[in-house]
Amino acid sequence: MKRTYSQIDLDERRKIERWRSMIDARSFGCRTSLRKRLRRSLDRLLAATQK
Repeated sequence: MKRTYSQIDLDERRKIERWRSMIDARSFGCRTSLRKRLRRSLDRLLAATQK
């Protein structure tokens, strides 16, 4: 069975690029938020053990 592929036009390429950039921005925000939470938790743990 032979597959046929069609080319995507410029508008579709731009739409895909926008979606990808939105996903990257969200994942970056999540990673940054997670790092902050972990750092705060570690700081609290260290402060509690030093008392």
